[in-house]
Amino acid sequence: MLNDLLAEFRPLFDRRQFRQFSRYIASSWASPTRSVAHLNGVFVEHTNQSNPNRFLRNIPVLDIFRKSVDLINRYSSDPVLVLDDTILPRSGKHIEGAGWVFDHTEGRSVYGMQYATAIISGNEWIFPLNLDLKT
Repeated sequence: MLNDLLAEFRPLFDRRQFRQFSRYIASSWASPTRSVAHLNGVFVEHTNQSNPNRFLRNIPVLDIFRKSVDLINRYSSDPVLVLDDTILPRSGKHIEGAGWVFDHTEGRSVYGMQYATAIISGNEWIFPLNLDLKT
């Protein structure tokens, strides 16, 4: 099922980008931890962490969104849009994309990386629409 879904997105990427995209999607489903370093390490043959970081900063968001909407219209009824922002606390001082962000669950600013995600959920499917690092 996952391979069939990934194949729908194949035309949006070159060979190397599609490999990163596939690895990111597969590891996101297989792991409860969502840090790029952890997701990269899920695979026996993991790449340098800068590769998935670079990929995530340069994905064709609009094309992925359009393909996702096409799939939603094809396979789902009564979909629900889910928007979420997540803060991943960090402790390193020279981490690209990290900074001080307000965490409403703690009522204070924390040092970390804030991601906004959007998915559409319907019937038996969850369609990732967007992942955006807020800087």
